[in-house]
Amino acid sequence: MTPVSLQRKKKQRGQALLEGALVGFAFTVAILFVLEIGRYMLFIGYFTERASAGARYAAVTNYNADAIKNYIAYNSATSPTSTQSVNGEGSTIVPSGLFGLKPEMIAVTRYDEGKETDRVTVSINNYPLSFFLPLLPAQWTLRPFKVTIPAESMGATTQRRIE
Repeated sequence: MTPVSLQRKKKQRGQALLEGALVGFAFTVAILFVLEIGRYMLFIGYFTERASAGARYAAVTNYNADAIKNYIAYNSATSPTSTQSVNGEGSTIVPSGLFGLKPEMIAVTRYDEGKETDRVTVSINNYPLSFFLPLLPAQWTLRPFKVTIPAESMGATTQRRIE
């Protein structure tokens, strides 16, 4: 080896390590970003489906806003509760639904009750979505998910007999 090539080699010492670290960091951030976008799309699909399912449930059953909210959050018309003892006193705790969805985040509204245009609107609002990627803000609030559907049998108390 010539003295010139030895000097170059000494100046480039650690270059591969630095390039590997930069490429590795960029690759890791890109993979995490793709995963976060996928998770975001999962949440959008999930909340759209839950709002639609809640609106369908409201349209074909007797109208009860609390039951509809519970159906959306827990996939059941009743809320699961648990009792926790705090300083010897029992207190009722209502757990969060799947992905942390709570009945307080759900709004159910009925319009034109008893008329031909009777309909129900279900809206999921203010769901906080936390990101794990360090370059994005720590928490975002998702857009409202709103579904309106005409009532089919809300308030019906008699069965239709088919002969």
